[in-house]
Amino acid sequence: MAAGWEQSAELVGRELGVKILNAEHTATDYADAFALIARERADGLSVASSAANFSNRHLIIEFAAKNNLPAMYGAREYATAGGLIAYEIFSRWR
Repeated sequence: MAAGWEQSAELVGRELGVKILNAEHTATDYADAFALIARERADGLSVASSAANFSNRHLIIEFAAKNNLPAMYGAREYATAGGLIAYEIFSRWR
């Protein structure tokens, strides 16, 4: 079983009847992750915020577009680079 947010996502997904697929990759190689997503015929992507994903955002956005996958990203730079939608959580509490 996965740890942290991945475990929470899997539990919520189960409650909602949604399969959560964790497509792992290295910082420079997304081929296996993309192959898994395509093979499992994912209905969409929620891209985790990480330095590797941010650096490779154009590659991820291109994959999502090529495979007609709606995708949600954690920073507006993804949307400005052509991604569908981005969310950012800022802590404004003082």
